Amino acid sequence: MLIALDFGKTYSRDPELWNKFIADANARGHEVVCVTLRDLEYAVTMPCKVIYTAGEKKLKYMTKLGRSVDIWIDDWPATIV
Repeated sequence: MLIALDFGKTYSRDPELWNKFIADANARGHEVVCVTLRDLEYAVTMPCKVIYTAGEKKLKYMTKLGRSVDIWIDDWPATIV
């Protein structure tokens, strides 16, 4: 399963919780990536790959990358579609 986790107001609210979630998901064979509207200059640090959309809607950006997300975890779903 590919799980997309938002950074701002999601991961950043409780990094310890999400770090454990990422580790547990990876241990079970899933992939967690951070998909953020921010751009590269922000330099988000997480224990998973970070994908910067630079303001582009997340679903559209991931589709362009050829990645199909199974689960989105985001405090602001409007940024996805």
